[in-house]
Amino acid sequence: MAALRTRAALALALATAALLAAPARCAPEQVVEGYWRRGRSSWYGNQESSFVTPFVPYRGGGRDAFGVIPWGGCGLTNGDGTVPWPLDQVASYADGNPDYPGSCGRCYEIKCSPGDVLGWNDAPVDYTQNYFPFWEHVKSVPDDQGRGFPGNLGSQNATPTVTVQCWDPNQSVVVKIIDICPCYYEPKGQKPYYQYGCCYKKQQHPKAGQWNFDLSYFAFEKLAHPMAVDCNTKQPIRLEPGYISDVLYDEMPGVGWAWFPSGHLDPNKFMVVAKGEGRNGGAAACADLKGGLPGGMTWACRGCGMAEGYKPFEGIKGVEFWIKNKASPGSTPDLVVQIGNPDTGEWRLGYWAVLGGRARTHAFGRCFSGSAWPFASLGVCAGKYCNDVFLSGLAPAATEGDWQKFEIGAGSLSCAPGVLEGASQIAFNPKSQVSICIDDLRLLR
Repeated sequence: MAALRTRAALALALATAALLAAPARCAPEQVVEGYWRRGRSSWYGNQESSFVTPFVPYRGGGRDAFGVIPWGGCGLTNGDGTVPWPLDQVASYADGNPDYPGSCGRCYEIKCSPGDVLGWNDAPVDYTQNYFPFWEHVKSVPDDQGRGFPGNLGSQNATPTVTVQCWDPNQSVVVKIIDICPCYYEPKGQKPYYQYGCCYKKQQHPKAGQWNFDLSYFAFEKLAHPMAVDCNTKQPIRLEPGYISDVLYDEMPGVGWAWFPSGHLDPNKFMVVAKGEGRNGGAAACADLKGGLPGGMTWACRGCGMAEGYKPFEGIKGVEFWIKNKASPGSTPDLVVQIGNPDTGEWRLGYWAVLGGRARTHAFGRCFSGSAWPFASLGVCAGKYCNDVFLSGLAPAATEGDWQKFEIGAGSLSCAPGVLEGASQIAFNPKSQVSICIDDLRLLR
């Protein structure tokens, strides 16, 4: 069963580009018995396409009429606006899905199943009441492969329903999650509203009640029936609870981890995948960061830290990573390492509030202690955090050229009871201006 939300009310079979095997290297994942689950998919991405362009005026016009792929909620976009993966291998994931926590960077295999599109209580979706049929505004628009719309068979029913015809129900695509489709959407400059297709069972509505994907326009060819798979081997992995890797970075962010830089010197001074900057000539996460202001690199497991099965820091023995000080090769950069959860509701002094709603939107926070930060009394910040760890006070565990390896044991974090177990992120915050790269960041067990 495949379906379309309002911004994707173009039949499933109208998608265009075939999906190739994902080339991006992921950390090895726990392969367990997997299974297919019924789901729905829409598409997004207003690219220069002969198929998309005719419908843009009916979505209000503009570049973001059908969404913009690089504006991803997982932070997996480089500072120059490029996405490090082929656009036909990426997708957005609904935050109402039961396995949403830690979904950033996870891979899913999806294939198409013909028939009625289902909604709440598995009832067929009423075509006349719940979807916008854009193809009725512009007839017979071919896709990028020259194929025309095969028709909506359910429109002939006594109660018209949305149906799907597949190009090939046996073909599947594998996509990597780089964006989030929020159930409750708060767009800048607009009143917030519910996107019911992304709510699963959090909101009762005819369009809710189903597992939901928002595939890139280019991946939207053969879809539905999602199954979680290993990004490299394509072997099934567990679907619930969703897999979260202990490797936060190795050539790219690990499965389950979003990456957010803040306080960078200019919009182009950060790269989530900086090719050639890694320890062995591969890739690293790099950024030029301001000092004395909230900023740094944050790896965040979105929606994690509270539900069982989604507590990535629970039971760890410590954290290790390699770091390169590009401004002063071989020396230790002036950083504070913080581990915690900004969404646990405890307030303490800091000046995280300078970041305002943007930080909260991206699900990461900044809590700076007064001893470390001279302007700590300027605001407050939410969340529970372990004590700050000053990198300058640690001796490198190893060196390799310009790279330094650091290991931080769980005991040296001096976390209050329950804080480490409920943590969802690790942040590297500069006390002064730095230019750094981080590679091989992982949790130790």
